[in-house]
Amino acid sequence: MPKRVEDKRQAILDAALCLFAEQGYHGTSVPEIARKARVAAGTIYRYFASKDALVNELYVYWREQARVQMLADFPVGLAPRAQFTAYWQRLVRF
Repeated sequence: MPKRVEDKRQAILDAALCLFAEQGYHGTSVPEIARKARVAAGTIYRYFASKDALVNELYVYWREQARVQMLADFPVGLAPRAQFTAYWQRLVRF
């Protein structure tokens, strides 16, 4: 995608994440996301089929980020208790 298009798409994702965290999924409307992202409400539907598709994309992205952060260079040679501790410390940092 050209940079300008990617910027709008990212602005929508960032706005949605912020509003979902503040107001919850059901408490956030598409027009509110559009206002926060500084795009027209219809623009959201150029990038995402629905609000459900938008939240699903956020979930998939952040689930993958969590997986990468928690498992990168994981200490597989340690005892299970130490692995458990390492995993939860990484989760808290994330």
